[in-house]
Parts: sequence; structure tokens; C-alpha cells
Amino acid sequence: MTEDEKQEIKKILKRAGWCLFLIGAGLALFYRVIEYFIYIAIDI
Repeated sequence: MTEDEKQEIKKILKRAGWCLFLIGAGLALFYRVIEYFIYIAIDI
């Protein structure tokens, strides 16, 4: 395996990591919003 190939793999892994991180953050945020709305709905 050449240095260039190693660099390519690192780039791909980094991108995949960022995608997973963003999806995770998005889901966590979405969950918080839903929880908040349920809390308000119960209060009414």
C-alpha cells in the first residue's frame, strides 16, 4: 500500500466520522425538541 492510498483512506474515514457525528448530533437535537414538545403538551 502506497502513502497516497493511506492518505485517501484517512480522508474517507475522517469524512465518514464527521457524517456519523453530524447524524448523531442531529438525532440528539431532534430528540430534545420532541421531548420539549411532549413536556409542553402534558402541561396544557
